[in-house]
Amino acid sequence: MASRERLFELWMLYCSKKDPDYLKLWLDSFVSSYEQFLDVDFEKLPTRVDDVPPGISLLPDNILQVLRIQLLQCVQKMADGLEEEQQALSILLVKFFIILCRNLSNVEEIGTCSYINHVITMTTLYIQQLKSKKKEKELADQTSIEEFVIHALAFCESLYDPYRNWRQRISGLQQYVNRELPDVQAGFRKGRGTRDHITNIRWIMEKAREFQENIYFCFIDYAKAFDCVDHNKLWKILKEMEIPDHLVCLLRNLYAGQEATVRTGHGTTDWFQIGKGVHQGCILSPCLFNLYAEHIMRNAGLEETQTGIKIAGRNINNLRYADDTTLLAESEEELKSLLMKVKVESEKVGLKLNIQKMKIMASGPTTSWEIDGETVETGSDFIFLGSKITTDGDCSHEIKRRLLLGRKVMTNLDSIFKS
Repeated sequence: MASRERLFELWMLYCSKKDPDYLKLWLDSFVSSYEQFLDVDFEKLPTRVDDVPPGISLLPDNILQVLRIQLLQCVQKMADGLEEEQQALSILLVKFFIILCRNLSNVEEIGTCSYINHVITMTTLYIQQLKSKKKEKELADQTSIEEFVIHALAFCESLYDPYRNWRQRISGLQQYVNRELPDVQAGFRKGRGTRDHITNIRWIMEKAREFQENIYFCFIDYAKAFDCVDHNKLWKILKEMEIPDHLVCLLRNLYAGQEATVRTGHGTTDWFQIGKGVHQGCILSPCLFNLYAEHIMRNAGLEETQTGIKIAGRNINNLRYADDTTLLAESEEELKSLLMKVKVESEKVGLKLNIQKMKIMASGPTTSWEIDGETVETGSDFIFLGSKITTDGDCSHEIKRRLLLGRKVMTNLDSIFKS
C-alpha cells in the first residue's frame, strides 16, 4: 500500500513534468492501495470493509479535471482503436472512480461531473466491438476490453446504488420502480418472467372458452423501442412519478453531453450529440424503459377504462414484458379503441408502432384492419414470449413445436455424436 507521502510525491512529479507516465503511476499506486474497495464480483454479496476510501477534498485539487481530460482523449481515440497502454489507462480511471464512490460522501460530486458520460460512451463502443465477429478477429487481446466493461458496470452500480443493496435484493431505484409498475408488467422484475404471462394468457383463454365468450388480442411491436427513448421526456416522466430529485439529477448527469461518431467508407464523421436511447448494457436501462412505457399506458387510460377481459372481478386489458405489449378485449371495436389510444400516446413520447410485425388474433369474427395505410396481419396463432398461442387455446400445438425444435437440434448434433 502506497503511503500518502508517496502518492503526493508522484502527483507533484506529474504536475512539474506533465509526463503521463507519472499520472498512470499515481493511479496505479492509488488503486493498488484501495483495491479491496473495488468489489466487482456481482455474484457475491458486497464485502464489508471497516475503512473507507479518502474523500475528494483530501485528493489533489485538480485531480478530477485532469482525469476528465484523460478520459476524453481515450474516447476520441476509440474510433481508431485504443493502444494497449491507453486501454490500461482507461481501466485504471474507471477503477479509480469506483473506489472513490465507495465513500458515500463522494457519490454526489462524482455523479454530477460531466465526464461520467465518457465512461458510458466507451462501454457502449467496447460492447459493440465484442459483439462484432469482425472486430473479435482483429482485436489482439479481448481480456482488457471485457475487464473494462465489467468495471464500467460496477461504476454504474456505485452511482445507482452505492450501498450495493440490490445484491441483497433491496435496491435504490428499484423500490420506486416496483411502486409505480403494475403486476401486468413482468419485464426485468424480480419474481416475474415470461413463463408468468404465458400462463396468464392461457388461463385467460381457458376462462373465456369456459364462459363461451369471444376474446381479441393485439400483439404490439415497437420499432427500435429502447433506442427511441427521448431523454428530456424521460426526466419529465420520472419527476411526474415522484422519483426523488437526487436520483433524477444523477441520471440526467449520467446521460448529459452524450456524443457519437460514425465510421463510413469515406472516413469518420464529426462528433454529434445524442438525445435518445437508453444505454446498452447499463443496469439502469431496463428500469428506465419500464417507467417510460408505464407513462404511455397510464396516459392511454388503460387502468381506468372498463374495456378488457373481466376475470374474478378484475378487468385485464394488457399484458406487458418490457416493450412486448399485448392488448386484450371482448370485442373488435374495444380492441381498436385500446390500440388507437396506445398508438397516440406512444407517438407523443417518440415510440412508433411497427405495423408490419403486429398481429391480431381472435376467437370471434374479425375484419381487415388498417393503420396509417398499412394492413395489420390477422392470424390464428402467434409466438407469444417464445410460446405458440392459438385461438383454440390448445397446448398440443406448442408441445409438438417444442418436440420438433428438440429433434432439429439433436439432428444437427448427430454428426458430433457419431464422430
